[in-house]
Amino acid sequence: MARYSNVQSNFSGGLVTDHLVGRIDIDRMANSGRKFENFLPTVQGPAEYRPGFQNKTEETNLSYLSSVSESITFAGNVSYRAVFGGNEVTIYNNEGLLIDTVSTPYGQSELQDLRFSSETNELYIAHPLYKPRVLTGTSGFTFNPDFLHDSAGENLLTSEGKQLTVNAGIVQGSGDWSLTEVDTKVEPFLEADTSLTKVRLVKDQEIAKIVSTDAALATITAAATATDYYIEYEVEGRKVLGKVLDATSSTNYSEVADPSYDAVSGEYTIYVDAVDFVTTITDPDAKLYLLDNTVTYTGTDVIKTTQLEQDGVPSGDVVVRSDVDIFNNSNVNSWLRLDPSNRSNNVVLGQDSKFNLTRWVKITDYKGIQAHPVEFYRGAAYQNKDNNNPLDHDYTVYESGGVYKAYGNSKYDIHNYSNTKSGHVEADSGNRVFSWTGGDFTGNHHTVGDNPIVGNLSTAISFEVVECDSSLEVQEYDAVLNTGGVLVKTTATNTIVTEIANDVLIEASADLFDQTRDIDRHIRVETVTGMVYTKILAYNNAREVRARLNTAVPRDAVTGEYEGNGVGISFSLGAWYTNNYPKTVTKYEQRRIYGGTLTNPNLVFISRLSDDTDFSPTQPDKIVLDTDGITYSLSNINAGISWMKAASDLIIGTSRGIFKLVINQFQASISPKTIRFSLVDEIGCFRDGVLAGTSVFFPDESNTELLEYKFDNNSGIEVTEDVSKLVYPTFVNDTIKKVVYQNNPQPRIWVLTENGLLYCLTYNRQENYYAWSKHTHGGVSGSNNTKIIDITVLRKGFDSNLDQVWITAENAGDFRIAYEVMFSENDAGNEITYFIDSGVKRTIDIATAKVGNQVQIDLTGTPYESGGQVSVVYDGIVKGIYVLSGSTLNIVESRSTGTVEVVFGKNYTGTLQMMYPTWDARNKPAFGTETQRVISQKIFVIDSSTFSQGVDGLVQSVDLPGFDTGVTSASGVYTGFDIERPLRNSQFGVDKIPELVQTQPYRTIFGSLVTKVDLN
Repeated sequence: MARYSNVQSNFSGGLVTDHLVGRIDIDRMANSGRKFENFLPTVQGPAEYRPGFQNKTEETNLSYLSSVSESITFAGNVSYRAVFGGNEVTIYNNEGLLIDTVSTPYGQSELQDLRFSSETNELYIAHPLYKPRVLTGTSGFTFNPDFLHDSAGENLLTSEGKQLTVNAGIVQGSGDWSLTEVDTKVEPFLEADTSLTKVRLVKDQEIAKIVSTDAALATITAAATATDYYIEYEVEGRKVLGKVLDATSSTNYSEVADPSYDAVSGEYTIYVDAVDFVTTITDPDAKLYLLDNTVTYTGTDVIKTTQLEQDGVPSGDVVVRSDVDIFNNSNVNSWLRLDPSNRSNNVVLGQDSKFNLTRWVKITDYKGIQAHPVEFYRGAAYQNKDNNNPLDHDYTVYESGGVYKAYGNSKYDIHNYSNTKSGHVEADSGNRVFSWTGGDFTGNHHTVGDNPIVGNLSTAISFEVVECDSSLEVQEYDAVLNTGGVLVKTTATNTIVTEIANDVLIEASADLFDQTRDIDRHIRVETVTGMVYTKILAYNNAREVRARLNTAVPRDAVTGEYEGNGVGISFSLGAWYTNNYPKTVTKYEQRRIYGGTLTNPNLVFISRLSDDTDFSPTQPDKIVLDTDGITYSLSNINAGISWMKAASDLIIGTSRGIFKLVINQFQASISPKTIRFSLVDEIGCFRDGVLAGTSVFFPDESNTELLEYKFDNNSGIEVTEDVSKLVYPTFVNDTIKKVVYQNNPQPRIWVLTENGLLYCLTYNRQENYYAWSKHTHGGVSGSNNTKIIDITVLRKGFDSNLDQVWITAENAGDFRIAYEVMFSENDAGNEITYFIDSGVKRTIDIATAKVGNQVQIDLTGTPYESGGQVSVVYDGIVKGIYVLSGSTLNIVESRSTGTVEVVFGKNYTGTLQMMYPTWDARNKPAFGTETQRVISQKIFVIDSSTFSQGVDGLVQSVDLPGFDTGVTSASGVYTGFDIERPLRNSQFGVDKIPELVQTQPYRTIFGSLVTKVDLN
């Protein structure tokens, strides 16, 4: 019989399955184990007993048996955990405290289809049956800075006089959370409809809500008939007009109410129906001339109606003249605003007493070009500049060769400055127009008639003239000048305007719309010169819906009506509609990106640059910019999108392969003109993956393999590799349910299986290091074993900035749902590492809790309030197993005062079993032989106290140097080689492989192993 020694220098190989037993050609097999349970392999080599899980809180809502959790990180690295149950989400901070509960539309059976994009301060959520939503909240954290002082205790200030601080601590508070639909202004569209169906746009109601503190609005709220009034307000710097509505004005919008005033806030709330469209004067030199012949005059003023008629304004008409070219037929039915800044009063009747008041008119007809004078002589006497001094000719009125016109029905005897009669006009006989040939002079006297007026036709200019609606006198209210005014103006700084409606009717030539499917669906209508984006608000019938305009409808330059009578040359239906929304979401290159719907699983929807809410593929004038939205169809129409990950590239996992966004090499960002997605691997996937650096780890389509998508530096191409091949067929027998990534203290990929087991892939891409381990939970309630149903990671969740690993655990049978966090691996300060599962940590005041010679700990509200057994670590000392009587834990304590930290929970078993001996001993290979027997082991340990070793489950306890069961701390005490120890139950046989076991709450790290074997 020969005896051989084998040195296993490390345990870095992690877990492998028996399917690889024969692969003695793989070097790492010598450092791997058939069992690697509740130990973590490390890239440095040792195997570490994993920390336990601390019980933080319990959930009684059984819908959380199917819960899905995700992390949210706020600025300042403050992380929260959102746990989705049936129709609600609960928000917890990093201490496991419940912060808020928010209702959701997601039923218990729908939770596994949720996809998330966790971004700073918010969590975007996609589900194929619901509109995208975003979970937001105020972080509820405050900064508690420490002020810097000088040696005298005085505050230290910056040169700007600001207080210097250091170590600004972050304290989490409550915060207010909400789940809201993403307010998408323009949703993505399908390709243009190819049927023979045509659609037409017909103008409908436009409503705005005005909230203002302008006191002038009191005129409206006090009016007997408020709907007689109009309000002028601003939208994006443009002045617009709306007619006041009351509660009976709109059948489509129930929120429309009577005008009201809140005495507490001082705010008026008034709803208005915005006018259809406004002609905006952009030429700063344009002057408008308003002539209103609708006024009813009395007495001697009756002649004014005739005088306006003689100037081309028929009785009952209102016209506006412009001295520059600004009007055409397209202005018909538009509204026009006049005020002193754009208006002239050089008209036949002269200065209007209401000239300084704003007036709005509605254009009804374009009259073309007309000539009219702009200089008039009014009244019975015209004087020289120097009180009739005949030698002063500065006020020359009549010029030689001038042509003049008299207005009215008076006689006009015209006298020169010598008071000599020089001309005579009989206005009432029709002889109104006269020429003056007697030389320039200043008229001194007109024989008085009714409102005598003479116009200088030599000053006539060409005007563009429009006729206006004479039934609408929308002029500014003024307490002195115009108490009958029905226009009230608001100040933009005091007013908030909210659009309630901007509607059109969409009429189809054939059945197109569905009442259940199409409410809130977007429709794009292409006209000759523009692209109109709308959103359906209400269903009228299969051929008509009411929709809101997101962009304006182009108008005909001649008629001013909708271009082409509103008939589109093509249209596209929205890609999103009831029960057909995107399945996944992410953010990349300043664009919001959604992927796949149930009916179009291969479509990628990309928003406009820097606008998450606008997916318009063109500008309103149909021009496509590099910043516009994109709807992209992946090359394989059967490629249903499962997930999207934004790393250095945008990676999309589908049921038919992995696609990568290819950006043009000459451009730095996405453009609709150059965008392309390339198929880089044909491996399909279904469940969500996780981003780890620039790699993506994801289950394959059958959830039986864990794959890594990465860029291979050696080959220079993207590759997808099976990183679970060493543990095959683990996930064939128990498929993958969820994958999460822990970044520190060591990168780890945690895999949760359908049967509630955890597997961990310790990972270091730079070292090309991948090592598996299996993890079972030690929590037991009676005879009901714990099943892990969910897992998530909070980035930098501990104060030490280490990541937190959270699990949702269920005790089968009694359906207790617990949220537990793995104890910190920092093992310092307030982050002591404990090796107990379902551990409850309490800080006890001895003086308060001590009864007799024992400290009594109340277990009410813990998983152990009904009794059972617990493992106890008291003040850092492992106390062992306690059998509970009732809901009290009693521990002997000799001290009378002070505080002590106690942790109690369940032990869990860690097991390492190495591979079969594979070394060749003088041409007698040990592999597979029945004639070998492992007789002893010598183990190098790090910071450890005690463990067990043996064969076939028959193990014996090993106490390392310095170990004392009476005062032993849970922290390790010894580093070095243990003595060589013979193995209990050591026998000849291929299956007699020793095991290293830890069942107690002690830190345990195995560094290396020397094994001696007898071979016959």
